[in-house]
Amino acid sequence: MATFEYDLRYVQTGVGELKDYLLSKELFWPVTLAADAGQPPYPKLTPGNLLLSLARMQAQSSGASQASALAQVEGDLNVVVTKWRVKWEEKVSWEFTSRLRQWVNYLKDFGQEPAIQGAYYPNEVRLRVQMELLRQAVPISAENAAALDAADGRVRAKLKSGDFIWGEELAAGFPESVYWFLYGKL
Repeated sequence: MATFEYDLRYVQTGVGELKDYLLSKELFWPVTLAADAGQPPYPKLTPGNLLLSLARMQAQSSGASQASALAQVEGDLNVVVTKWRVKWEEKVSWEFTSRLRQWVNYLKDFGQEPAIQGAYYPNEVRLRVQMELLRQAVPISAENAAALDAADGRVRAKLKSGDFIWGEELAAGFPESVYWFLYGKL
């Protein structure tokens, strides 16, 4: 899982490119940032990826310097989002629909090949986490809410409850009451 510093670099870079991204016609914007050796490549810039990185940072933040860096980057993000609120909301809504489609496709694949696709759940559930973060940022349409409820029903029917499936250092940032889908496997 990503470290605090990895996510901090991503969010700082993303905030710096956010205005151009929001004014573009792209949903997935390549960030001008290369990962250090041994780290995974940085994801494309989207509201969901920014919010996921921030949530991981909040969960991992320890000490005054990390708390200060987190507060600074959250403040910088809020300035841009406030200035470009309508564009932000448009991108959030667009991404939610895209992530929902990806999630439903994964669940369909799981239904066809549960033994194979179940192994991918700890990675694929990132889509569901992003949707949760996106809908906390901007209300979703009734149609998307109904589709998400239907998908959640399929997950609940197949989820074997258990321990938090991402690193324990993140568990405090993703409480089971909200992120129930991170507490078990298909």
